[in-house]
Amino acid sequence: MAAKTAKKSKKPLTVPRRTNLPKLSLLPAAKPEAAKAAAPKAEPTPAPVTPVESTLDTPVPGKVAPAKTGTHRKIGKAAPTRKPSALDAAARVLADAREPMTAMQLVEAMAARGLWSSPGGKTPHATLHAAMSVEIAKKGTGSRFRKAGRGLFAATARAADSTPAEVSGIETGTPELS
Repeated sequence: MAAKTAKKSKKPLTVPRRTNLPKLSLLPAAKPEAAKAAAPKAEPTPAPVTPVESTLDTPVPGKVAPAKTGTHRKIGKAAPTRKPSALDAAARVLADAREPMTAMQLVEAMAARGLWSSPGGKTPHATLHAAMSVEIAKKGTGSRFRKAGRGLFAATARAADSTPAEVSGIETGTPELS
């Protein structure tokens, strides 16, 4: 029988040494008290004081100055309205449709009605589908959506009862009880 010959490597086998011991210093340890006493403490120099003009009465471009009567917006201008989010717009579309829709159909319907449009994402329908699924999972029966089939979403009674003010983000006052 022929003896098998193993190839011999020309490089020697080296094993790195690993130790968990701390490195020992041959120098004596410095005493912390001596180091503190040797370093003189530097006093901070005060910054030069310059007169500052009052900016309370000067208008800032783009900002509304508070009125003297305590209100914080100018008279005659309406409060800025917030655009509805994708979930708010989807709840509105589903409540009006009264039939189950896919996320793709919802995105197209929201854009057609001018309620919401994608800010430039490639898959807004996937994001909307995920957001509606998360709301269903978190809120359960209090959700505005329910699953009506595979990939289909329908509005619940909560979505149908939402007012346009709730969808647009405008807060309404609570009615007083008498």
